[in-house]
Amino acid sequence: MTMAAGCLVLGEGCKKQEKSPERQKLGVRVSITELREAFKNAPGNETQAWLSEAVVAVRYGQYTNALATLQKLASHPGLNAEQKKVTSKVISQVEKLAANSQAK
Repeated sequence: MTMAAGCLVLGEGCKKQEKSPERQKLGVRVSITELREAFKNAPGNETQAWLSEAVVAVRYGQYTNALATLQKLASHPGLNAEQKKVTSKVISQVEKLAANSQAK
């Protein structure tokens, strides 16, 4: 009986938590997963490097760097409509993060 209860407790603890498609910081949701999805088949190493740089900057609270990199990404001439839309959305979210981080 004790072993069965232990298995139930351990089994519940081993379930993976579903990851949110968005990262929330300082009360702002940042659509990182959506951004990555939009650029998963983007050509060129440059866009992938900018994407990675922006994601890392957001993760570590370097919002000025994230915004600069996202602006470079947004101005790339090879973006399709979906990529432009998602990039613009994430820029807006990071701008809110930057404002919230300065207010604290």
